[in-house]
Amino acid sequence: MNVFRERYPDLHALLVAIRRRPGMFLGQQTIAGLSLHLGGIAFAEIYHEIAPERQIVGVQLNDFERWVEATYNPRKLSHNSMSLAEYLAGSSSAGFDLWFLWYDEYRSHP
Repeated sequence: MNVFRERYPDLHALLVAIRRRPGMFLGQQTIAGLSLHLGGIAFAEIYHEIAPERQIVGVQLNDFERWVEATYNPRKLSHNSMSLAEYLAGSSSAGFDLWFLWYDEYRSHP
């Protein structure tokens, strides 16, 4: 097993680490950086044909995206959760905080 998967066996473990130390993972605390980082992992999962049940980002983020759309995007603006957080918060750094608040709320619901 590789070191990355041992440290971050699922999306939640990875997000906890990123939230705790965004500079280490993203350079600085921005929703744009988070989007690019997770997008890169999702791309690598597809490129390397990782089975959906073994993906860290790809499949696991889809339910959250649908939840954000239903909960915070009733007007169906052309945004995913990250760009919507930045739009509503007014900046990329504030969008980072808002996105994680949504993630906490999502995780608190069964």
